[in-house]
Amino acid sequence: MPPRTTSEEVLRKRLRALARALPGAARGEPDAVHKARVASRRVREALPVVLADAPSKRRRRLRRPAERITRALGPVRELDVSMAVVDELGTEIGAADAGLLEVRRAIEAERRSRRQRLPARLKGVDGGRLRARGERYLADAVRESPLFELSAAAVLLIRLTRRVDELEAAVEAAGPLYNAEPIHEVRIAIKKLRYAFELAHDLKLLRSRRALTELRAMQQTLGRLNDLQVLVRRAEALRARSARLEGEALSVLLATAETRCRQLHARYLAGRERLLAAADAALADTALRAAARGDHPPARAALQ
Repeated sequence: MPPRTTSEEVLRKRLRALARALPGAARGEPDAVHKARVASRRVREALPVVLADAPSKRRRRLRRPAERITRALGPVRELDVSMAVVDELGTEIGAADAGLLEVRRAIEAERRSRRQRLPARLKGVDGGRLRARGERYLADAVRESPLFELSAAAVLLIRLTRRVDELEAAVEAAGPLYNAEPIHEVRIAIKKLRYAFELAHDLKLLRSRRALTELRAMQQTLGRLNDLQVLVRRAEALRARSARLEGEALSVLLATAETRCRQLHARYLAGRERLLAAADAALADTALRAAARGDHPPARAALQ
């Protein structure tokens, strides 16, 4: 058997990770839910790059189940995080009144319901079959395309260029003010760019991990901010529907969460220029290494 190419092994690794995590995720196990959701996103990022020269129908047959996994696990993961956040803040402020406990019970009830529905939402999605199908398509792609690695590098560079542009646009649109929706768009842009740069690093098109470190740190900051915002919205909606959800501890919880959101936003503002500089440097490094492989994808200006 000929040695595997870098691109082949990158996609195989992502498909294996998804297949390992999916059974536990289908049972609603929090750690497996998180791992399977991340793995599904990584598979989705790799498919159009690694299988760039494969027929689009083959990519769709892999992408659609991966997207289905991401969508099915999202609400469960959000509720897992909300439960952890309310427990953490509740412990910190020493709160255990009826209103706070009611919020926790409501989150737990919704999480239990979502978990029960997971098998139906994931019906017909089998990680082992998905992996086997990917293996077949990879073998065909390597056999049929003499420019397998070069095509992957060229497509990835184009995607990275667009993702960096999207992040810059999102940061500019968000501005310096604390506004949940624009900040959410920045978080999504960071997440997508991080997955793309992870792929570049695994394909040996990115030497330094500085951009990945900056992206991961900022994703954690804005992810925490988003988790707190979700909890605040959930608690306020529950309180609006029930007179039982009153009490000093619940008010303190909401005030504490809001304060943390402001602090995290300030951290984001302090680091956003450094983040953008690291992304630009990583894009330039990737472009140089792609060119060294003999790739000549469109210049960045041509994509704008």
